[in-house]
Amino acid sequence: MLARWADLTGNDTDLVRSVAELVERYADTGEPQLPEQLNLDLVFPPYTIPSFCYMLGHEERALETLEQGYEQRAFGVVGVMLGPPLERLREHPRYVALAQKGGFIR
Repeated sequence: MLARWADLTGNDTDLVRSVAELVERYADTGEPQLPEQLNLDLVFPPYTIPSFCYMLGHEERALETLEQGYEQRAFGVVGVMLGPPLERLREHPRYVALAQKGGFIR
């Protein structure tokens, strides 16, 4: 699915395929899979980065990018926070604090 998205948007299909392989590897092994040389910002819209970080096993980086996105008023942060990819983060104190700050929960 990501490779098809890359084709449609004109993004680097090899890089997108690499990300998909890393997500699959994390799902199989449970070991975080985000090497520093892979720059997600070059390929994916900013509002998708927290989800990819989380799907690659980097919970803290996902939270950090959510917080940055909120502070920068980045498009899509609300949708990402409330969407299924980050559902398991909803109990994390930093997520709860950000959701309260944004008025998404009381």
